[in-house]
Amino acid sequence: MPKNDHDAVFSIPPAGVKQALASRVKRGDGPSYGADSQNIAKTSFETPYVEKSIVIVVGAMSDDLPYLCAGLFIATERNPNVAVFL
Repeated sequence: MPKNDHDAVFSIPPAGVKQALASRVKRGDGPSYGADSQNIAKTSFETPYVEKSIVIVVGAMSDDLPYLCAGLFIATERNPNVAVFL
């Protein structure tokens, strides 16, 4: 996620736990959900011991914040090219 974008929340675990969790409230504009999720995962992989990142994106255009997508990203040589969207 670009450093000037402040609409994602990260839960980076203590050392020894290799999974991170991130969520984002998405407005109606901007890149696709997949691109957003991949950028968020890349940010979580800046922590050296994080190997997997679960990213959940919800929509802000509705009062009930509907789930838009969820992704599991796996760091392969610190490059999150492998993604599974649920």
